[in-house]
Formats: sequence, C-alpha cells, structure tokens
Amino acid sequence: LVAQGADVIHVVADFNGNEINVKKPRFIKDMIREIHTSLIKSGQRDQVTLIAGGGMALPEHLAKALLCGTDVVSTYLPLMIGLECRLCSDCKPGLSCPAGLEAIGFDYGVGRMRNLIAAWYLQLIELMGAMGMREARRLRGDVGRAMFFEEMEEEIFGTLFGTRKRA
Repeated sequence: LVAQGADVIHVVADFNGNEINVKKPRFIKDMIREIHTSLIKSGQRDQVTLIAGGGMALPEHLAKALLCGTDVVSTYLPLMIGLECRLCSDCKPGLSCPAGLEAIGFDYGVGRMRNLIAAWYLQLIELMGAMGMREARRLRGDVGRAMFFEEMEEEIFGTLFGTRKRA
C-alpha cells in the first residue's frame, strides 16, 4: 500500500478488538504489531501513519496500541460510551435512539468528550512516567516496555506444560 502512495493505514477491529470478516480473526494488538514490523522491514515505516481503532475502551489500551506500533488511536467507542450511548445492536440512522443521543446539547457533548480525553491523557502521562518516558511519540513500537499475556505465559509455563496449541 505504501509503495502505491498510501499515506495512512487505518486498522479497524470490532468492539471486542478482533479482526473483521475473516475465518480466524486476530486481535488488534497482533495486527498492529505485524503491520508495524513489516513496514520496518521494508524500510517504509516513517512514510506512513498507522491508525488503529476498535476494541479499545481504556487508556491502557491506548498505551499498548502505541507500544505495538500505531501512531494514532481512534477512540470512537469510548467517546460514544462517554455520551451515554448503550451501543445498541439495532442502532441505525433514522431510528430513535433509546439513550437520546440526538437530543444531547452541543456544549454538554463537547464537555463530556473533553473530560474523557483529558482523563485518558492524564492516565497516559502517569503510565509514561512509570516507564521513565516523557513523550508519547517515543512509545511507538517500543514493545520491550510492554508485557503481553502470550509471551508471559510461554515464559512462565512453557517449560512445564509445553506450548499452548492455538485454535
């Protein structure tokens, strides 16, 4: 894609963070790491902006996505929840919203979103401080600072029980 002129790659997952429309969905963390690594190997990482979204509902998910290699995280799901959306499965344009989102005042909505993003910002700053980091952009792709369940499980229990068989 980058060789064909793409400036942005947007990785999208479902609400649970799983790949969409495939038989064996990968988790968004794995998709980001794979894309980031392949871009580095091809020498094209700095030519493209990697955006990730879906399944990220907490500030910790933002930090982990940055550590996996994304440049930007789209936060549409937490913002919807911040506006008191119930994430109805039958929500469609033109139908009335049970949460009354169409009746939310502009200033009220902006205030809710601003408060949510400010809280995420403060938690990211706290997390970076614990890692000795001062800039969020330095987190990009620094997977050595993250702990991933699969790697920890293999390191701790692999010698006892062998490698877990993946479905």
